[in-house]
Amino acid sequence: MKITFLAPHIRIAGGVRAILTHADRLAGRGHEVALMVSAKHGWRAWWRNLRGEGPTWIRGFRPTVRWITGWDNARLPDGDALIATAWQTARTVVEAPDRCGRKLYFIQHYESLYHGDPGRVDATYALPLRKVVISTWLADIMRDKFGAKA
Repeated sequence: MKITFLAPHIRIAGGVRAILTHADRLAGRGHEVALMVSAKHGWRAWWRNLRGEGPTWIRGFRPTVRWITGWDNARLPDGDALIATAWQTARTVVEAPDRCGRKLYFIQHYESLYHGDPGRVDATYALPLRKVVISTWLADIMRDKFGAKA
């Protein structure tokens, strides 16, 4: 399968480590996995792409990493699955063309509690994406607050 993860960053953090571990293990099972990561400056994205830079804190990371300066649907690759990993990437996934594959939202936390404007974050949970959660309490929140099956 061709699987693309969208990540707002790949700095050291527990949730990021989980995303990268899933991506790496899928690549290890023979899937073609790409990770698209937001960069604040065009020159930085260009330089990181030129060097093939991935997460420097994970040795032997197998997925392809592509740095981008904005979430533009035209840049998304064709594939079998496109996965939002944070509220900042969910709208891009829902608006992606069908050629990008099945649209998923990998939810590891109720981000409204700590990240971003709660109204904007909550709006992403109501988007028509297949939610994949890591705990029953998140599945309960998706069901009870947003009417979404996870």
